[in-house]
Amino acid sequence: MPNITFKCDFCKNKERSEPFAWYKKRENHFCSRQCANKFNAEKKHSGLTRKEYEKQYWKKPENAERRKIMARNSLKERNKNLGISYIKTMLSRCRARALKKNLEFNLDVTDIEIPEFCPILNIKLETAEKKGGQYNSPSLDRINNNFGYIKGNVQVISKRANVIKSDASLEEIELVYKFLKKSLCQTLNLQ
Repeated sequence: MPNITFKCDFCKNKERSEPFAWYKKRENHFCSRQCANKFNAEKKHSGLTRKEYEKQYWKKPENAERRKIMARNSLKERNKNLGISYIKTMLSRCRARALKKNLEFNLDVTDIEIPEFCPILNIKLETAEKKGGQYNSPSLDRINNNFGYIKGNVQVISKRANVIKSDASLEEIELVYKFLKKSLCQTLNLQ
């Protein structure tokens, strides 16, 4: 297919060579995307490129308020859908841990349900979008650490409870409990 050389419709001095069929299809011809944007901005009589126009548009007080409302509404939508997306995020992190530790993994979204309260510490669970979460964020816990992330071996508890239980054995937790109980009793007797 023959090429045709033409001058840019905006800057009038840069030449460009394109296939003839492409040239024939278009009404205007430009040497670059920047020239096309500037030409279209002048065509609209604003003299601004799209980015410049949007920047000025959102700076106006009436439009800034509209943007806040739009952001608030989109945040509500995100929070409404956060339940499923949070579960998907938990699953993807667990899948990565299972691969890293060479553990079995066969969970899907339907296997996990986030309760309202942590079954161990009885604190209200809140899904946070921040990376790492907070202590009251839901966390996926393996009931028996000898098995992987498989159906029937996982439960959702608070991150705080999971951190407490992650390193300690049952005997260690008992020793800590007894020590805290003893020290608390001594403190109360002193007062």
